[in-house]
Amino acid sequence: MENVTYQQLALLPKDELTAPQQTFLAVHNEMLMASQKAAECLLIVANDMKRMRDEELYRAAGFETFRDYVETALDIKERQAYNWISILSLPEEYLTKNARMGVTKLALIASASGEVADRLMADEETSEKSVRELAATIKQQEEALNSKNEQIRLLTDELEEQKAESISQSEHEQELRNVEDKLKAAQDDLAAATDRLTKKEAEIEKLKKQKAKVVEKTVEKPVDNPETQKALEEAQAEMEKAKADKAVAEEQAKKATEELAAYKKTQEAIATFKVCAENLFGVWDDVLSAVNTINDTDSNYAAKCKAKLAKFIEVAQRDLEG
Repeated sequence: MENVTYQQLALLPKDELTAPQQTFLAVHNEMLMASQKAAECLLIVANDMKRMRDEELYRAAGFETFRDYVETALDIKERQAYNWISILSLPEEYLTKNARMGVTKLALIASASGEVADRLMADEETSEKSVRELAATIKQQEEALNSKNEQIRLLTDELEEQKAESISQSEHEQELRNVEDKLKAAQDDLAAATDRLTKKEAEIEKLKKQKAKVVEKTVEKPVDNPETQKALEEAQAEMEKAKADKAVAEEQAKKATEELAAYKKTQEAIATFKVCAENLFGVWDDVLSAVNTINDTDSNYAAKCKAKLAKFIEVAQRDLEG
């Protein structure tokens, strides 16, 4: 029975165990029970601490604040009390299994972001790290996560910007088509008005000639042919209307032409702004990097550079507001 494992020892009758084996099992079982009690006590203390704070039970004993209570009655710092409360954000199963890690390390895990905390709880080596090592690990993983999230954010912003530009481009194209359609309609109206005016002018000339012939044929008393006179007056009235329609059409065509020119000019300005703004932001990053480099060895000159940049920003802000 010399090669027996401790799991097998637990199954053997007591009278078959040697004295050292019996002693081992007694101490081993005592530690297991103590560990279980420690885990239970950990949860009890954490929950009671939270209840004491949330329900302000300490006031019944004359304490004004939670801080007064923990520092006087429990002889611990308020920060430590909040460490106890913070561990309740971790799964109860994990707390029970890892009570031996201690509140400080458990509180560190609880303070990490969700993804980092999950990763730490899944790592079996976490419990073996010192408080300093665990804090360094959390910092490293948080920085890596933040960098990853920042890259995701930048990619998301870029995709959204591309989507917005695509939609904007489609809207611009539709707007351009609308302006061009408006111009074409105005030009068609102008052409139709001009055609009507031309026809009325020709009709009036014809009626004037007919009226002249009637007058020449009248020997004793020149009288106008009433029908010819009436037709002439109606034609002249229609011609005046045609002139007015043509004037309106010319004005509409002029406005449509100006609107199209203004739209194209605006689009050219937008394109120019995008290119120049992108270059400006790139230069701005280079300028800031240069100032930071200067600051490493010559803080006085760096301060002068920053003052110039501040002046530039002030002038730019004034130009924008103006």
